[in-house]
Amino acid sequence: MSGWRRVAEAVLLAGALAVAVFLRFDDLGGPSFWLDEILGQQLTTSAAAQPLWRWVAGFDPEHGPLYYATQLATRVFGDGEFAGRAAAAFFGVLTVLVVWLAARRFGAVAAAVSAILLAVSPLHVYYSREARPYALLMLLTAGVVWVLMAKLDRSFLVVAILLVAMLYTTAVAATVVASVLLVAVLSALTARTRETRRWFAAVAACALVVLPLFRVIYAARPAGDPGWPRFPEVDADFLTALVRTFSVTALGAEISGRAAVAMLVFALIGAIVMLRRDWREAIVPVGMTILPLGIALAALRLFDHFYAARYVLPALVGFVILAAVGIGFLTNLLGERAEAILAVAVAVVTAAQGWEQARTEPFRKLDWRSIATTVTRYARPGDLVLAAEQWTEVSLRYYLERQPRPPKLVQMPHVALADQIRRGGQSTWLVTAGFDDSAMRRWMCGYPTALAHPLENFRLHYASVTSDFLRERGTPAEQRALATALGAHGFTLRMDEEQFFGEGWGDPEGDFRWAIAKRATLTVPRWGSAARTIRVSVLPFHSPSLPPQVLRVSVNGKTVGAVTLPVRWSEQAFEAPAALWVNGWNSVDFAFLRAHVPTFLDPRSKDHRPLAAAFEWIAVDDAGMSSVEPPLPAYLPERMATLLGDWRHTVTRFDRARFDEARVRALLGRLGLDPHAVFPRLANGSLHLDDVAETAAYGQDCLDDATFLRHAFLVLLTRPPNEVEQRDLLARMHNGASRVTIAGRIVKSDDFRKQVEAP
Repeated sequence: MSGWRRVAEAVLLAGALAVAVFLRFDDLGGPSFWLDEILGQQLTTSAAAQPLWRWVAGFDPEHGPLYYATQLATRVFGDGEFAGRAAAAFFGVLTVLVVWLAARRFGAVAAAVSAILLAVSPLHVYYSREARPYALLMLLTAGVVWVLMAKLDRSFLVVAILLVAMLYTTAVAATVVASVLLVAVLSALTARTRETRRWFAAVAACALVVLPLFRVIYAARPAGDPGWPRFPEVDADFLTALVRTFSVTALGAEISGRAAVAMLVFALIGAIVMLRRDWREAIVPVGMTILPLGIALAALRLFDHFYAARYVLPALVGFVILAAVGIGFLTNLLGERAEAILAVAVAVVTAAQGWEQARTEPFRKLDWRSIATTVTRYARPGDLVLAAEQWTEVSLRYYLERQPRPPKLVQMPHVALADQIRRGGQSTWLVTAGFDDSAMRRWMCGYPTALAHPLENFRLHYASVTSDFLRERGTPAEQRALATALGAHGFTLRMDEEQFFGEGWGDPEGDFRWAIAKRATLTVPRWGSAARTIRVSVLPFHSPSLPPQVLRVSVNGKTVGAVTLPVRWSEQAFEAPAALWVNGWNSVDFAFLRAHVPTFLDPRSKDHRPLAAAFEWIAVDDAGMSSVEPPLPAYLPERMATLLGDWRHTVTRFDRARFDEARVRALLGRLGLDPHAVFPRLANGSLHLDDVAETAAYGQDCLDDATFLRHAFLVLLTRPPNEVEQRDLLARMHNGASRVTIAGRIVKSDDFRKQVEAP
């Protein structure tokens, strides 16, 4: 190889490794741990106390002592998220180097392309950023493939060490060891020389010895939970998702279909090229692609176990090598001199299709750390947190224990006992996550949803004697959100807006509501210093024997006016100076001269309530403003003004320079978000309106489809859906579209754009 080619090869390898380091280590400790990572961290802690013989015999039914040893080694960096994932990230980078070494047998071009494809592979990046053993398994698999293809002198010992290391890494490695056994047997039977035959026979014998030991090390492996999903149907959708998994996404996102097909075609061409050149040599790369995949899927299907990409992850090593050979062959057809440049260009373009997913999917983890911080911030001494599932209890407890003075957490799967605790008067936070539609999870729907996220189906509810989260626990952030949702400069209340009516009111009766005492209270959120006008449409209860009705209005205990009401519907206005209003909840009291029971005045009446006056609507406007006629019932959120999660590198459809600030702030309020905190982030581009708007769908699984659809339209478009929209979107949900997807479709509409952009 000429000097410049060596330099070019070194530069390409260094570039691939640099990209691999960036994708695997950038903000590695940013996302919080999720359940499996937390369990791994807890078992790592307990592993340190295990006797030596348990490190040989195994002490966990799923993962092996080698994995826990590597996790303990990274404890030198602490016990946080970065330290927990550091080993996996390091193994991920090292795997890129080993795959490059393995692919060099097929030329420098194949080696460079393999390294580039693996460095940016969303599947490999994802599992290189998790505190689990799959990155280590990938490294060991790459090492075995390299040694089997190279057949280095005295390398049998290396193979034996790698196979034993797999045994002590994870139970999932059994599929790889079984694949090595079959590949070695086939290679031994077809070898040209006695030396090669004996070498592969020794490898097969080693694999045959190691394979049964998985039953010893992982003998106590528990049966699957009956609540887990079953193995999916192997149909076109499943196979399509599988192809995408090996090329452009780790989480099955429906993107870049052409790139996924291209990668599959490259791999098929690479396999054909290898088989035609030397079918004996092709046994290792082709076999170590097909067999780990086929054996894993067959085992999952046999035991009707749920499918996850981690079970087929080892096949990725052979897949990228085959694809690299295929790319090299195709580009070579265009000219041998241009092969290297064209092959690298194709590899870069192909890898770029998965770049966004490689940058975003590892961050799609529910932020249990923020959840624990938020619960602790809102909780008061004596509060209790009830977790509906073990999944939730384990995840939340891990981070609550890192909070100062956290509330008490109890796993509570029993509805009757949970309801008894709630009726005992103790303020309680109800937490649920996971995919089991339990009775406890359904019971929690009866209480205000304070926080939610579609990841892990997370919901946090608040329960107390009144279960009024906003009044009892709302902070200025929630109060600003609600005030803005009502109208930053004024609003008109319908009589069925229950959350604002306090003592002295009857139930709504069509378009009006009676005040049924001499004093009726209204509590409304307002923000900012401003003189305001209180307007009402009112009809006094009247009888010829009664004196005229007098209405006196006060704000926060200070009288702002009194009027004698005419015996008809009339509109009355009262001016309330700015000094009377406070930021947050304000009490507006309506005091009457009298309240009489109709049946006492007319025996024919069946109304036994003491009636004072009937109200059609009540408006509270900034001075000089006049809110519109009573609007449709608005969705006024009762939730924490908190965003969970970090959206990275999304492509927005909105030009923030065209935002109508007042309208966007009103939308944020309807979403339950604090406009003071969130709008500046939208304005500077650190947060995108598309992502924020989809929160309209968060935590809405308590609603039926039609109710959710109405809710989403009221929040996002301030109107209900029309007949065509309702029919179309309900059909989509019936066919499996998620509610986040439905919210996304609403956000894409022209009506939504008109809601948020200046004319």
